[in-house]
Amino acid sequence: SNGVRQEILPRFPGILQHALMGRRERGERKPTRVVIFRDGVGDGQFPEVMEREVFPIRQICERCEIKLEFLVLQKRHHTRFFKKTGRNVTNIDAGTFIRDDQICRGDDFYLNSHSASRIGTNRSVHYVVLHSSGDLTLRQLGNLANKLCYNNARCTMATSIPTPVF
Repeated sequence: SNGVRQEILPRFPGILQHALMGRRERGERKPTRVVIFRDGVGDGQFPEVMEREVFPIRQICERCEIKLEFLVLQKRHHTRFFKKTGRNVTNIDAGTFIRDDQICRGDDFYLNSHSASRIGTNRSVHYVVLHSSGDLTLRQLGNLANKLCYNNARCTMATSIPTPVF
């Protein structure tokens, strides 16, 4: 490494292929779908992630007849959502799914899976779908992500990102 933080994972496709081969060698059934939640990728890195991660993984999944969902999570953004009730403005509720053409620019959505602390503002996570098999809606992907935010063994409340991302 040259000391610069590398966010692209070129070995990721090989790791997935190795895991799938291991399942086959042990006589286990192959999965019907692989869902990848990817963190640490900025908008400017999407083309490189598509070329070095998504395309090779998609080829592996196609060869094995496995459906693929590849989502990028972005926590560092400046979009905030609030709920207005009468004259009060409060944080949005946990589990709120936001998909609005004025805010979202393609296959993306915002999900606020966690409750805010007593003071402060919720920061919803921005999910960008880089690849989808096409048979799951954005709402279904959001529901999956939200449910995975309740699986953290070290926390009794929902986390802001799905547990597998930690």
